[in-house]
Amino acid sequence: MSQQKLLSSSLSKKIVRYPEESGAFQKITLGDAFNAGMAEIIFNGRELDVAAYVGTQSSNIEDLKFLSSKGGRAGVILMYQAFRNTKKNQGNYEIISQAIANGHVIADAKERERMREVFPQAKALSMQEQRPMILSSNADTGEFILGIVSDMREEYREYERLYNGADETDINFVWTIRKVSEFYPDTTAETLFNDIRNLVNDGVTQREIIRSVLKCGENKQHPTRSYTIHGKSLFNWLIENFDNGELSAMLENDEGR
Repeated sequence: MSQQKLLSSSLSKKIVRYPEESGAFQKITLGDAFNAGMAEIIFNGRELDVAAYVGTQSSNIEDLKFLSSKGGRAGVILMYQAFRNTKKNQGNYEIISQAIANGHVIADAKERERMREVFPQAKALSMQEQRPMILSSNADTGEFILGIVSDMREEYREYERLYNGADETDINFVWTIRKVSEFYPDTTAETLFNDIRNLVNDGVTQREIIRSVLKCGENKQHPTRSYTIHGKSLFNWLIENFDNGELSAMLENDEGR
């Protein structure tokens, strides 16, 4: 909204040359050029591999001239965020409640009514978890959704913990292709699986395979030294990702006997 006010006030007389499809130029105001450029990104940005993120504190979407048409609003992802901090006694959810009731934001009356029914539950959960509520048109079904914004700081700390290595008492250790390449730089995950499959066919026990091939539970200098946390989880991860069902069946039969 601040940008639009600037363009329509102090910069209202600024004239620029704006290119047409024919290659010719027309003289228009800077504000009109800005809105035309933004509209081009909105309607054709995906084809041009270009994206724009527009943030505003205005609850009136019509303040954004390039989104003033119904078609313009339908071509973008709209996101509204609201939060009530109970500790600081600050904030409210009016921005979302107003958007839900606004036919310029949610055109379909039934969709607005559906959002109104969900809103109290989402608000209560937002207050309880002390996390922001979000209203977004970015749903796979094409409908609007109400959700609670997750704590990305916690997720990032979890990512860092897994990336830098997990303690052997950590039961949440997760294997990935990158993790395997870090711990086994001289081989690949598929090669490890093939070695395991050959030893299973030879009748070698799972424990011995984990100790010999994966070297877990044996060498304390090895990053995957834990038999329970690292070895067994990697053994199962390799089977889940590379087995066609044959090896799983063999292992199930061995356990049954």
